[in-house]
Amino acid sequence: MTHDITHESALGAQRLMLLPSVRVIAAKPLKSADLVLVVAGNARCLVEGQAVRLSAGDVFLVSPESPVSGLDDPNLNLIRVRFDAQHALKFTSGLGEIPGCRAFFEFEPRLRTRHGLDARLRLMPDVLPRIVEMLSRLERELEDKEPGFEALSESLFAALVVDLARLYAKQASPLCESLVRISPVLAWLDEHFEGPVALEDIVAVSEMSQSTMQRCFRRCFGMSPFSYLLHLRMTKAQVLLRDTEAKVKEIAPSVGILDANYFARRFRQHAGVEPTEYRARFRRSLAPSLAGSL
Repeated sequence: MTHDITHESALGAQRLMLLPSVRVIAAKPLKSADLVLVVAGNARCLVEGQAVRLSAGDVFLVSPESPVSGLDDPNLNLIRVRFDAQHALKFTSGLGEIPGCRAFFEFEPRLRTRHGLDARLRLMPDVLPRIVEMLSRLERELEDKEPGFEALSESLFAALVVDLARLYAKQASPLCESLVRISPVLAWLDEHFEGPVALEDIVAVSEMSQSTMQRCFRRCFGMSPFSYLLHLRMTKAQVLLRDTEAKVKEIAPSVGILDANYFARRFRQHAGVEPTEYRARFRRSLAPSLAGSL
């Protein structure tokens, strides 16, 4: 049975649905994300620099600005749903408590440097038609635009998020299982990286033994929890260097490192350059585009 919401029976069909909230953030596209579902076919693609063979049932997220090639392959039939990642995935009302939710929608992309798309969601053949039907109903609401379609389309998308999260938590993959198990820790570190973090805190949040928790981190990221925390702090520092005028001695404590000299040394190991040079290079890279817009 063919479940094709693109109204085309042949492979090579691709449909992009825009949730109503996307219009609100159209001027800030970096906040949006594409949920990609392969409905039928298979093809070799390049996603964020990683080669992967996609086939029916594969589900993953990409940024609209991410380097992706091959999704328009004539051997693929897929659906893309563009949504406001910050608005639709606030993880309120217990959404973030669903095992698999933050793992799939937030943390899986962090594994791609090491694992490519190995941790993507893979729907079983008996599940795929049900998910496609959910997307079909969402598409009808977006196309018909009857009164209340904005509210209903967001509700339908929320139901889809719940379903995909539950399915992700049940994946028979050691990598996905480890990611689901440490997701509460990753979320906690995202919220507490700027303060002191003790190993006892991480173990308590994980609700696992120390050895099991560390094994999950190494399976997912190839590093210890504290190495991951340092990487997270340096990544946050890069954002502050790019987007603010804060001095290095101000940025260091804001990412949980009180010694500015230690921060500078660690940043150089992380980025390959001093913090001030990193900021200068970033701004020089923007100069041509800014000049062209004048």
